[in-house]
Amino acid sequence: MADRPSRRTLLGLIAVLLIALLAVLLWRGQWIVAPDEGRVASVDPGCDLHAEACYAELPDGGELRLAIRPRPIRMRERLELEVTVSGVEPERVQVDFQGVEMFMGYNRPELEPVNARVFQGEAVLPLCLTDEMTWEAQVLLDTAEGRTSAPFRFATQRDDAAEP
Repeated sequence: MADRPSRRTLLGLIAVLLIALLAVLLWRGQWIVAPDEGRVASVDPGCDLHAEACYAELPDGGELRLAIRPRPIRMRERLELEVTVSGVEPERVQVDFQGVEMFMGYNRPELEPVNARVFQGEAVLPLCLTDEMTWEAQVLLDTAEGRTSAPFRFATQRDDAAEP
């Protein structure tokens, strides 16, 4: 019987520690799922990544181009990503894919340099349970001056979703 209060105390202490750990992760770990955007590039909202590469004007001058293939962009298919930059020398280039309507997990591939201007990599979008999903492909450029982001939006449709 003397063991019962100490077991409850131990379980209570573990629960408090887990809650505190979760609170710290939500507070300090937010950058993992929602990166610091830094400066934001001006993106053409009319550009369609399903049809062509899209461009963004960088805040300090220069330009960024994002191409995703194959087209149209589909969930659960290997996607080839290519980012081309001018007017800036990035130390690191990533593309952060986020679901707009719902959290779809952490999906931020780092692109490898082909040369000083072109970066390539691969990604796969997870399958969404809804028929249509809006995505934001946020290109993240890390330079000596800080981070610049360019948020491109596009929608995908489940292959088995009926056309209206």
